[in-house]
Amino acid sequence: MDSLNSIININATMKNTNQIERALVGALASEGDFAFPVISEILTSEMFTDDFAKATWDAAALIYAEQNTIDAYTIPSVVSAMTGIDAGTCYDEMLECQENLPADRSVEKLVSWCRVIAEAHATRLIAQAGTELASEKGNVNERLAAASKVVSDATSLLDTKSTVVDASEMMKRTLAAIQGAVNKDGKIGVQSGLTELDETLAGFKAGELIILAARPAMGKTALALTIAEHVAVENKVPVLVFSLEMGADQLGMRVLSMRSKISMGKLRVGDVNEGDACKLSDAADDISESPLTIDEAASITMPKIIARAKKWRQSIGDGDAIIFIDYLTLIQDSGRKGANKAELVGEISRGLKQLARELKVPVICLSQLNRELEKRQDKRPMMSDLRDSGSIEQDADVILFLYRDEVYNKMSPDAGTAELNIGKQRSGSIGTVRIAYIATQTKFVNLTSSTSGPTIKTYRD
Repeated sequence: MDSLNSIININATMKNTNQIERALVGALASEGDFAFPVISEILTSEMFTDDFAKATWDAAALIYAEQNTIDAYTIPSVVSAMTGIDAGTCYDEMLECQENLPADRSVEKLVSWCRVIAEAHATRLIAQAGTELASEKGNVNERLAAASKVVSDATSLLDTKSTVVDASEMMKRTLAAIQGAVNKDGKIGVQSGLTELDETLAGFKAGELIILAARPAMGKTALALTIAEHVAVENKVPVLVFSLEMGADQLGMRVLSMRSKISMGKLRVGDVNEGDACKLSDAADDISESPLTIDEAASITMPKIIARAKKWRQSIGDGDAIIFIDYLTLIQDSGRKGANKAELVGEISRGLKQLARELKVPVICLSQLNRELEKRQDKRPMMSDLRDSGSIEQDADVILFLYRDEVYNKMSPDAGTAELNIGKQRSGSIGTVRIAYIATQTKFVNLTSSTSGPTIKTYRD
């Protein structure tokens, strides 16, 4: 039998992963109680290609679940019951695998064998994806989405980093976070520029999924761009905006109006005087030099969002950053047949939360609200107004509802202001923040002393 070391050194081509699988059978036979917990952190049953190795693994998993000893004496009878293989034959074959084991059976060696098998399995999945992509079954978008999901699943299989954190490490991270907050005067997250909101949320924090929801015409995109402009242009923090509803030219017009403080109406018709031209030039320079990136794809799936966001993250490196998505229900499904709308929204919200955690950035996703609220006397939104809200409520760390009374009541005494209702905050208070709205620039700002002052009503979940 070839040396296992030489097999691993050439990264185990498809034909010799079989030998490594049988080496793991030997490890289970000789010291299963030690080997199984190590192996099970990386491998699953479907990763084995050798039938006997797979049967042995399944038997070991069953024995382990029943908290019995895993060895060459307990495995054969379980394999026999599961497959019909003679227990004596199974015992003899396990001994053969055990005899061919190298002396080094450390945790590190077991892990290296498992990684070879996991890589071979991932390679098979990717090859399968290529075959499905080349087939003529289904439309191109469905095949691309299915292939992309397979590749994503294959990639996740190779992530063997431990997710277990002991109390000592947990306290180390917690104290570091507190010290970081002290160093930043409590501004631990990405700051929106809206003072009362930042004080209530302590900024948008890495790993958080924030849902910004409202009915049409309330100003969801305007608020998102207000925050994005402040973060990227004022604070020089990288921003990625997935704009599924507007092109980059439309967004550019809005951001330029915000920065220059020249009305959108004047910019659209080119009503620009000499003074305006200077303001526009300065504002355009500020925006051009900022780390603001727009992805204007009108049709995009979650796998594409994930891939592009990862590429962007790699390009900017570590540190503060933020992602905006405008908006949730415009994200295309990934071609999974038979799924209803609620299930698809659930997949998207979970994907966005996982993306936020993996890239260590806050993700702000805009969402529409059900039109049923239009039938109520008080049209201020609540959690139940979120479309297909179950998964969104569960996955989101923060849920913000935007409401402007003047949209429904033209004579409203609150014209020119907006309520930002914090409907959920996983790690803090909820309540309402009042901000001002400058309609000519489609921009939100802090309320000034000349306007009715901001009020926050906070209370605990």
